[in-house]
Amino acid sequence: MPRMSGHEFLRELRKTAAAVQVPVVILSSSTNNRDVEESYALGAAGYFEKPRSAAGYGDILKNIVEYWSQSELPL
Repeated sequence: MPRMSGHEFLRELRKTAAAVQVPVVILSSSTNNRDVEESYALGAAGYFEKPRSAAGYGDILKNIVEYWSQSELPL
């Protein structure tokens, strides 16, 4: 994101009461363990490394949709 990092965006999002429980999935080029840990500490529901091919994006999206279609979310 050009104006702020994903972690900064997630911090801002979590300040909004209506968005506290919105599931956020991180898609990042970083596999640094600190980035992964910080994402989960900020309330991310998942963390995925960006794929190197267009087909890889389809695979990740399919996995995310499949997971969330089976997961129970609080109302």
